[in-house]
Amino acid sequence: MVMLREPTLPSTRKITEYLQQHWRLMGDFKDFDSSESMISFANERDDLFVVTLMDAPIPSEELEYPCQTAADWPQAWQQVGHMKAHLLVTVMSHTSSIGQQTYLLSALTQAAAATSPS
Repeated sequence: MVMLREPTLPSTRKITEYLQQHWRLMGDFKDFDSSESMISFANERDDLFVVTLMDAPIPSEELEYPCQTAADWPQAWQQVGHMKAHLLVTVMSHTSSIGQQTYLLSALTQAAAATSPS
């Protein structure tokens, strides 16, 4: 998940450009789809990338433990309380290994965070 100050979905073009510039093994993308609250696309191996805008903050019960254990971010709980929305980031694959899926999810999460307007 990516926390947002405002409920704004990043553009598909910005995300795919970011992935191609900053992450290896991305290749070309295809099967683009989007709506007001969701974007999706696939890579050459038919792994599906989906980013969904949730117009609500991440529930506080899901943030409490990660904030308590953020040793290098002592103000985490106070700072995340100002977030108004979040992105759900998903990668689905029938052919990639668990390791490759983890790599793709990390890449997509970073791309969504880096290209989000808020």
